[in-house]
Amino acid sequence: MRHVFKNALLIVFVLASFRLVHAKMCFRGSPAPKCKSFFITEVGIGHKIGKLSFPNGGHFTFEQGIMFNLNEQYALRAANYVVFDERYSDFRGGLKVRLRRWLDHGLSANVSTGLIIWGDSYGERLPEFAGDVGLSYKDWIAFYVGLDYLRLMETDRLNGANWHMGLRFGSYPGGVLTGAAVVLGVAAGIANAVAG
Repeated sequence: MRHVFKNALLIVFVLASFRLVHAKMCFRGSPAPKCKSFFITEVGIGHKIGKLSFPNGGHFTFEQGIMFNLNEQYALRAANYVVFDERYSDFRGGLKVRLRRWLDHGLSANVSTGLIIWGDSYGERLPEFAGDVGLSYKDWIAFYVGLDYLRLMETDRLNGANWHMGLRFGSYPGGVLTGAAVVLGVAAGIANAVAG
């Protein structure tokens, strides 16, 4: 759990630094020239798919960072990536890079890739691959299909490709959901510390 807080502090520092130097920074993403850069505050709610995927497992993701419009058609970003898997009640996370192609002023196609570099206690051998493709509408909602390649315990038959698909909520809805998740996480941490 300490990794989540370290990554969150790093993202806050990066966001504050870039906010000072980018006059055309937006909260909700739009192509250039309207926005030079914009915040990524995404919360994903998905489900695992495929025969090697964990059964009956929710897949919840949080991504925070800044995306930069390279021109009127393309944008690029790096972001903190945190996953909660319902099957193991565990967190893992890392960094992801995303390339966005603006299809028009509201619709965009996204391709992300990155590394899972930390995880809780279920025996992952890190780093591992994480990636996804998606279609986003006005940076508010996106449909995505993703893959996390995991090597869990040596005896776990579910090693390998962990496919998932679902919806991501960004911009204002994503910001509200991210804030709520942080508050709940801090409250749970305090409750565990008091009980322990």
